[in-house]
Amino acid sequence: MFLHKIIIPESMIRKLNIHDEYSLHKVVYSQFPITRTTEQMLNTPSGIQWKELQDGFRNKNLLVLSDREIVPTEGLIIQSKAVPDKYFSRPQYKFEITANPTTQKGNKRTAITNKNEIIEWFKRITSDLGFSLVNVQVDLVSTSKLKKKNTLIKLVKSYLSGVLSFTDHEKFKNAVSKGIGRSRTLGCGLLQITPIA
Repeated sequence: MFLHKIIIPESMIRKLNIHDEYSLHKVVYSQFPITRTTEQMLNTPSGIQWKELQDGFRNKNLLVLSDREIVPTEGLIIQSKAVPDKYFSRPQYKFEITANPTTQKGNKRTAITNKNEIIEWFKRITSDLGFSLVNVQVDLVSTSKLKKKNTLIKLVKSYLSGVLSFTDHEKFKNAVSKGIGRSRTLGCGLLQITPIA
């Protein structure tokens, strides 16, 4: 597993025509060799997760977690490091995650925007992922619109943070490596963890 920080300078933002989460997704995925067949792309995780950091000013700064090494585009600034297995064996971690909470009735999927309902959704989907939640809060809920293949999509993001305790090493590591919830290709689902000393 590898952790990368990708810095996209202002000049490259224009050159790569970056204007929303979908255009960022295309840039992120283009940095890695393709390892799945067309059929596998429909039903297996990509091995790549990312989130946009809010410290970029005129640049775009991205945090990316991947199961393979990066092959960077010229003009981007890349910082990479391997994540050791022992990193997933600390008793407690602070965490942050950008999530896309939804409910589904029939074929209709609806975004969850109430903060209490978001917390209940997060507790439910993380109940068997190798960790327990010590505390969790919703810091922000935001909505953005993006264009994907001439279709306008509304993306509702919830920013959660808190403290967790790991209970099962392999399940916990798997949850971090694969991500949590929907819209992982659009910058959601990356569980960012920091050990508590």
